[in-house]
Amino acid sequence: MEIERIALDERLGNLADNWAAHPEYDGAVIRSMARMPIVKYVGGYDIFCDLQIITGTREDLSYQLTAREIAERVRRNELTPEELTDVVNILAAPVSRIDEAYCRKDSALLPRCEPERNTQVRVSLAARLEGLNTLAGPPYNLHRMPIRRFFQGVFRLTGNRRFMSVYWDSICQHVPENRGLFREAIYEITVLESPQRTDLLYKILVEPFAALRD
Repeated sequence: MEIERIALDERLGNLADNWAAHPEYDGAVIRSMARMPIVKYVGGYDIFCDLQIITGTREDLSYQLTAREIAERVRRNELTPEELTDVVNILAAPVSRIDEAYCRKDSALLPRCEPERNTQVRVSLAARLEGLNTLAGPPYNLHRMPIRRFFQGVFRLTGNRRFMSVYWDSICQHVPENRGLFREAIYEITVLESPQRTDLLYKILVEPFAALRD
């Protein structure tokens, strides 16, 4: 990704307008989620198995490659509407739980990653502590990113202006002005009825990541 030099006053103006000071920042945050192992994102192997049963995806894949496989199955009409609903609900669950934890100010609600499976009989204390209380779901800087900036970042990464149209035509009308963060938008959409909920969650959690370049 090309990095632009931006004058200080312009960077401060971007921050004042709730945009990133550097245009490449949002893309880097989005890519950090794309690189996440899918098992870590959903929170553990048992939860991943529910996704795997429907999609057949592998546990060693990143979120981006998992999204790409899901999109390909949708393109080939290999998922029923009910199956696709289950898929996007699994992907949305950690984000919704993070937002609920913020709203209730209760850290116990945050989605935690289960410890990774290990065939060793003995696991060192350091290894156990390393995985303790690790959050599932998207990286911190993504779940607090405004949803409009998310789609703008995807547009910058892919060059596909359609993603901005998706935001203006499909997403923003369901997101209150005071609930415009990524995690808040996901939560607001999860309370809608399907098939609308399924369609909108797919437009946020699958299509953008499937479209990213390697």
